Amino acid sequence: MVYTIRTDSDRLLSRVIILIIVIVIVVIVVYLLIKYVIIPAAQPGAFQKVTCTAAPAIPTGLLAVVNLNTARVSWNAVSDTDNYILYMGDITGFTIPIAERTITVYGNSIAVLNLLPKTYYFKVVSSNSCGTSALSTEISITVTTWPTNFKICKTDAQTICLLAQSNGSFARVSKACPNTQCSFKYPNTINISNLDGSLCIDEDNPGGIVIEQPLLVETCTGPTAWNINLTTGRISSADGLCLGADDIAESIAYNTTCSNISNPNDARYIWTIQPIT
Repeated sequence: MVYTIRTDSDRLLSRVIILIIVIVIVVIVVYLLIKYVIIPAAQPGAFQKVTCTAAPAIPTGLLAVVNLNTARVSWNAVSDTDNYILYMGDITGFTIPIAERTITVYGNSIAVLNLLPKTYYFKVVSSNSCGTSALSTEISITVTTWPTNFKICKTDAQTICLLAQSNGSFARVSKACPNTQCSFKYPNTINISNLDGSLCIDEDNPGGIVIEQPLLVETCTGPTAWNINLTTGRISSADGLCLGADDIAESIAYNTTCSNISNPNDARYIWTIQPIT
């Protein structure tokens, strides 16, 4: 007869293995509970699809209330709905393909953040696995205040944004544009400044009529810097210069005397303000 004598190290190894197996089982159980019980309970539409035979009804009672740069949008709940899709545009009667924002909502209300001072239009649909309803009645709101932070980007190339660099360096348009370096604020109706308020984008025009003269980022010395016109997309200075840039990442921004721009729709001088979320 042969006897196997287990040492203390053997016993310890066995216990460690058993403990690891138990921990793995517990982790798996917790993961499954969170994924299939806790989260679905909080957002039932996201995981628990309704049983349906047809697309849900059109949402009614669409309403929006503005508070500074946030709109709380709500509507009446629709039965047999998995989720809603809220569409937002900046022109009345906009179509879905040109919506400024498309937001999937698991509930019948949402706060839409970081809006610009202009009029917005909203529509909503309800959706389930059988289909999507027609669009609801359109409503509009008007925002009158600026968001805290925003980016200045080309309208026809919205991944290319103005990059505010250190004092004395050229202002550039960049495709790799982190929020910390492309974030501006609009403290009043005249100045565009960077976040610390000490710098403004100001023209460097040595005299005469200079076309596409590079801009410098300089210390603000007075109330005149650049003014944003959201209607035209133009950014201009009080002395008649327009901010421009070509649609090439890492190129230098420039200013041009506005009266020398023959085409008012010249894409080089049309900008879009993008709120930073």
